[in-house]
Amino acid sequence: MILALAGPEDDLVRDVLALAANRGLEVLRWDEPESPRLCWELPAPAPPAYCAIGDRQVPITALSGVLVRALPAAPLSYGTETDDEYLSKEWLAALLGFLRAMPCPVINRPRPLRSFRQPLLPAWAAEIAAAGLRLPDMLVTGSPEDAAEFRARHAGRVLTVMPPGRFAAEHDARPACLLATPTGLCRHVFVAGAEVYATPAEAGLPDSLAARCRRAARRLGLEFAEFQVVSDDAGDTAMAVSDFPDTSACPPEVRERMARALLDVLAGARREVLA
Repeated sequence: MILALAGPEDDLVRDVLALAANRGLEVLRWDEPESPRLCWELPAPAPPAYCAIGDRQVPITALSGVLVRALPAAPLSYGTETDDEYLSKEWLAALLGFLRAMPCPVINRPRPLRSFRQPLLPAWAAEIAAAGLRLPDMLVTGSPEDAAEFRARHAGRVLTVMPPGRFAAEHDARPACLLATPTGLCRHVFVAGAEVYATPAEAGLPDSLAARCRRAARRLGLEFAEFQVVSDDAGDTAMAVSDFPDTSACPPEVRERMARALLDVLAGARREVLA
């Protein structure tokens, strides 16, 4: 059985589950407002650990793979902002632990402190560079003077990323991450299992860039990843990486190929590719 955690409008998940059904695999999709319930006992589960989707209890031993495309919200609410915020964080921690402990393939196993889409994190920089991708000039600062100097030095070609916060009015007082954007050809490169694709399609995908992105995804422990890459005479610069790739701009035929590659992983038939 394949379990998918996804929003109701996710066309990629629809394609994956349709292909799975055609192969005779049982599929279960969570896209309801109510979050799945989790149950496990340590050290020896009896009955086995399971997740409950609606009225159905699914033992984790029955799952051949899990596709994570959205994280459900906390299923509890006590009506006060403080209690709800606490419960939400506790629920998320439990869900992350549950998914990390799954004995089957999980695309992608969520990690703490990681958003759906974000700039390069310092913890990921070494792995990305080791895969052969260049890193942009980067500055993390809370100083308006330093930020202005950085923007001037890079002729204004700077992407500014603010950390999450509760109030927009606080933005100017919080540190920001500034990334210098090279001038060159920008591609979005998707790694799905052993396959690599790029948009826009007319820009092509050099074998060298495909190999670098594949290596980077593997070093980061991602079965499904999206890299924003700017290519110029100096090389391929990774501006951002996402473990929740946005496939909405991909042509249907490319999305279907991605779905087939991901299904190979979920069904335990991943093809090993030397990179």
